Amino acid sequence: MKFCSEKSRHASRAPSNEPNCFGTRSNEPFFASSYGNVPSIQKKISESDSFKNNEKLMRIYAKIKQTEQYKFMIKGFEGEKSHLDLHLSVEKLNKENAKTSYKDDLVRIRFNETYIEKASDISIVRTFHHELQHAIKNLHLKRSNNRPSADDYPGIYDYYRRFVTEPKAAGKDRRDWHHNLMAAHSRPEIIRGMKQFDTDDKGIKKDRSGKVYVSALKKEVAYTDNEFYKAMSWAGLRLEHHEEGKPKIKTEAWKKFEKENPDKAFLYRAIIQKESNLYKKKTKTIPLDLPVIDVIGKRDSIPK
Repeated sequence: MKFCSEKSRHASRAPSNEPNCFGTRSNEPFFASSYGNVPSIQKKISESDSFKNNEKLMRIYAKIKQTEQYKFMIKGFEGEKSHLDLHLSVEKLNKENAKTSYKDDLVRIRFNETYIEKASDISIVRTFHHELQHAIKNLHLKRSNNRPSADDYPGIYDYYRRFVTEPKAAGKDRRDWHHNLMAAHSRPEIIRGMKQFDTDDKGIKKDRSGKVYVSALKKEVAYTDNEFYKAMSWAGLRLEHHEEGKPKIKTEAWKKFEKENPDKAFLYRAIIQKESNLYKKKTKTIPLDLPVIDVIGKRDSIPK
């Protein structure tokens, strides 16, 4: 069975109708499937009153919806080919910035009311695209009847097999295939979403370059605009989701990046912490880089 090489996994995704190494086409949302006939079911995207009545979030959401990255991703929930509804809401959550859950025919993204109130706009944009990546992967699970195969979703099957099926067969705890997949492959899309949000109607993008003190290096380090977005894309993806009381586990992509680029990893952590400090000045309850808790399909739905 052929899976993606490291080179092909990170290749440019220019729009094309040609299948890529995951058996998908790059003019579809990442890991989408060119599946066959599907029932003609019109699904929808909806917002709760709590979402609609949050002026700050609605202002940010209105601009997000104008970006090409959002339109590219959200089309999986629109039209006849969608198998799921997407519902957006604002609630009082415990520690999470947001939660994405999947049950039956509904994917719910719930944003933490306190987080929305205190976080910077770009932090919320990053969180929105992070959660949208979770939602899309749940959509693909639904399309495969929660049993992804190498024939319809080879990329998802690869991660599900390595982080869920094989550990369970060996009597070990399943791991977080969502965050491992996203850390390795979805960050360019999260970066694209943030950059498009930061670009005004005249095509001028906000400059995010700056300086930050890196304690591990014991000096202040300047970072470029691109380094800011790359660092922010790792927020929430350096760690797998872990149950309360269980040890934290780094995602495989972050472990590899950290090993190969130790100084850059220190810088990225400092940039994330800098954004976190901006948030913590206003509230001490929710750190920016807290791993997102999500429900990744039915727990007993393991592909054979």
